[in-house]
Amino acid sequence: MSRGARSGSPVATSPRVRCLLASLPFLLFSSVAAAQPPSLTPPIERAPAVEPDAHIGGGILLPTAETQPAGTTIAGSYELAAMGLSYSPTDDLQLSLTALAPLADDLPFIASPSVKLRLLASERVHFAVLGSAYAGSDGGDTGTAIAGGLAASVCLDRGCNSLLSATAGLAHLFIEDEENPDGLMLAVGGVSWVQRLAPRIKLLLEAGRAAIDPDSLGYVGYGLRLHGDRVAADLTFLMDAEGGASEITPLGVPFVAVSCRL
Repeated sequence: MSRGARSGSPVATSPRVRCLLASLPFLLFSSVAAAQPPSLTPPIERAPAVEPDAHIGGGILLPTAETQPAGTTIAGSYELAAMGLSYSPTDDLQLSLTALAPLADDLPFIASPSVKLRLLASERVHFAVLGSAYAGSDGGDTGTAIAGGLAASVCLDRGCNSLLSATAGLAHLFIEDEENPDGLMLAVGGVSWVQRLAPRIKLLLEAGRAAIDPDSLGYVGYGLRLHGDRVAADLTFLMDAEGGASEITPLGVPFVAVSCRL
């Protein structure tokens, strides 16, 4: 979506804004907030307990296959600019709305409703389908998109406090320019690893890529998640494939996400 520059003028000027907007295609496939996982099995000896995690439905940017328990509402944000609200009418269905408010002159307005439907929830393997829409405007330019994808997660312990996830999907961007009169197809994929290090502390590692032939956007992210019974905070860094993040700090762009179970 940061490829709106194809219509004539660049979307952003600063390296931090360029790196933030480079991550927006991945937000099509990820709700801002998620909730604690349901208990998968009865407790057994030496099995880790299920720790509430208000962001278990996502890695850094990409989603996992986890869904919220029925009746749970989650509010969250990325970098305070992208705000989201998520609600689960059932244990296997999650509805979300994410919006990027134009808080700065070089940020567009973006709104994206999304849905996650979990189709499989065995003891260790979870599988979900994802769908979303997108509408945005930047000055006088507007754009829309639709997206669909799949997410699979493997629980690395019996409490599913640690999990390895993969996401793949396609998005169609409806834009109007001479080069792409029929719009653009965007392929998105990535993997994320959430590893419990200690009670209330998890390690986050993630890599993703969005391809618009012949161009592509990619990133790697790393950091920590601190979480309690109702609130989770991801304190991470993002490194983009184009090298803009290194112009800000050697560690990458600081990226903060907060989720709260209401």
